[in-house]
Amino acid sequence: MKKLFNAFGTIAVVAVFILSFAACDDIFGGKKPTEYEPKHYHCSNTTDGTDYILTITRTDKAAVQFTPAAGDSYLLTITTKAGDPKKSTGTVKSFSNNKFTLQPSSAASATIDVTVDGIQITSITSTSQTIPLDGGGTVQTPGTLNPANAFVAVTDITGVPASGAVGTLTLNGTVEPANATNKTIVWTVGTGAAISGNVLTTTTTGTVTVTATITNGKTPTTNYTKDFTITIIPTFSTVEGNLGFKKWLDDQDDNKAAEPYAVALNFNDVEFNKLYMALDNMYYETVNPKKYVSLDFSGSTFTKIESLTTFSFPTVTGVTIGNSVTKISPVFYNCKSLTAINVAQGNSKYTSEGGVLYNKDKTTLICYPSAKTGSTFTIPDGVTEIEYNAFYGCTGLTGVTIPNSVTSIGDNAFYNCSKLTGVTIPSGVTEIGYAAFSNCGSLTAITVAQGNSEYTSEDGVLFNMGQTTLICYPPAKTGSTFTIRNSVNRIDYLAFSGCTGLTSITIGKGLTSEYSIQFLYECTGLTAIDVAPDHSSFTSEGGVLYNKGKNKLIRYPMGKTGSFTIPAGVTQISEGAFGNCKLASVTIPDNVIYIFDYAFYNCLELTSVTFEGDIIGDNFEQNSFLGDLRTKYLTPEPDGGIGTYKTTKPVSYESVWTKEP
Repeated sequence: MKKLFNAFGTIAVVAVFILSFAACDDIFGGKKPTEYEPKHYHCSNTTDGTDYILTITRTDKAAVQFTPAAGDSYLLTITTKAGDPKKSTGTVKSFSNNKFTLQPSSAASATIDVTVDGIQITSITSTSQTIPLDGGGTVQTPGTLNPANAFVAVTDITGVPASGAVGTLTLNGTVEPANATNKTIVWTVGTGAAISGNVLTTTTTGTVTVTATITNGKTPTTNYTKDFTITIIPTFSTVEGNLGFKKWLDDQDDNKAAEPYAVALNFNDVEFNKLYMALDNMYYETVNPKKYVSLDFSGSTFTKIESLTTFSFPTVTGVTIGNSVTKISPVFYNCKSLTAINVAQGNSKYTSEGGVLYNKDKTTLICYPSAKTGSTFTIPDGVTEIEYNAFYGCTGLTGVTIPNSVTSIGDNAFYNCSKLTGVTIPSGVTEIGYAAFSNCGSLTAITVAQGNSEYTSEDGVLFNMGQTTLICYPPAKTGSTFTIRNSVNRIDYLAFSGCTGLTSITIGKGLTSEYSIQFLYECTGLTAIDVAPDHSSFTSEGGVLYNKGKNKLIRYPMGKTGSFTIPAGVTQISEGAFGNCKLASVTIPDNVIYIFDYAFYNCLELTSVTFEGDIIGDNFEQNSFLGDLRTKYLTPEPDGGIGTYKTTKPVSYESVWTKEP
């Protein structure tokens, strides 16, 4: 049964005293006020200790608005724990000011007043200590609520694994809500498997269906049941020594025959298709990464954990490092569900605190789990190095405090910390790696503490001390325009990554080579590129960047849309010049004689290209366009050559271009 108190419909009854709605607990969930089903309450009689399930049902209408009216009929059912239902019928006597009165038909003198707010009962008052019953007799009105006896229905069972290896599998279901009255799960299984208690035993691969039953879990008299389909994967068999398991796998990529691979890991609910193993190294790839829950190295003899493709482990929640491990590459970064990394106490090289991985003496922070709880973190004083990728992909962090003891921040250390709003570089930091704060979409400013001899910041932008290198432009920095000062002759890798809000940028005089302006690929919102006056190497027109002589188109802004005709005088389209652009069409005039590699790379919306002249094949580099456009153009006329070619979007490597008649 489900809850519903919509119309005058379902209500619980009670006591001589005014009882709050909480006093008689509603034991079922609700529907919209226009729907109607009986409403149930669980109350306890303080006089004789009897528990009652009280149900009020409308007998004259199937579905009504909540507002009751005089004359509406009801049926009151009172059921004790013994299961003996007692009934009383009557009508709504009156309704006003959010209060209505029920009058049993067998005793006009006994009434029950109910006060409501919306569809919630706020109080119930009885004018008599007893409720008259049809056919004679009475039931004493329940008194005060006994919360321990209030019935709470089961709404779900979660946490049952979707797969497991042939053999035994423990089923530890989680009953929701946690305060459900009845929570004992009885497990049963169909053919093809056996179950004892909560331990499932299988002998072959395939799927089995298990059923979880909670007696009187749905209502005080109705069981709750739920079926689960579990995929059974090949078994693991124990091998010699302290290597945990052995599995026969077939490496299709290298055309190897099936070979045995010893596995020194304890996986909980694992499924994979490739596994390579030695005593000191490990590598594996997954078929279904969602199956992973934890990685336990504590019983292994591994000395190294490296070469793991962590992007294959989005649902690893915990890692345990064993005593024998003496080398860990930065392999656990970006494990999006990882909440903790633990280290066995006897390990000589590593330790952990609060689930964060450090070297043994805690001078190097190696990895902060991506899904660790908490929005802020203070790095312990004494840490001198934040290793590369240490906070990579920690999307829940809004703030990190770096102590004065830190001197080095590694490559990608805080890459893609999407909620990180600000950071202060301490005075002792002498080394900041590439992309340390890149792609942090909420980062508004990077501040450098006074006294730092290597770095400085200006208006939240991070530079080296001489401001010859721009290290990081905060992606969420206010303002849509930015001028690179003339002293800057280098832009660090991914310095502008994630800066979608920049629409206009001015190139300073210090940036003189095409390589020096590669950062423009990172500014996806740019609609205009300008240059400093009298720049020695570049010029711009209409927001497009050219070399000084304007015979080479160097960079077209990625955020600029619509159509574009390359100007007369341009003979070369530079490598990547239109890369990632949002152009819909482009016209290439006959003055263009050279198109470099990747000139129109990843232009997913470019569906129309017009060639007005002949380009020699060797001057039309292989990967200039997506799809087969180059091949089609170099085909002899009438199928190829001068003309307009079209395809459909999104454009890809598989796109087929067609020349218009």
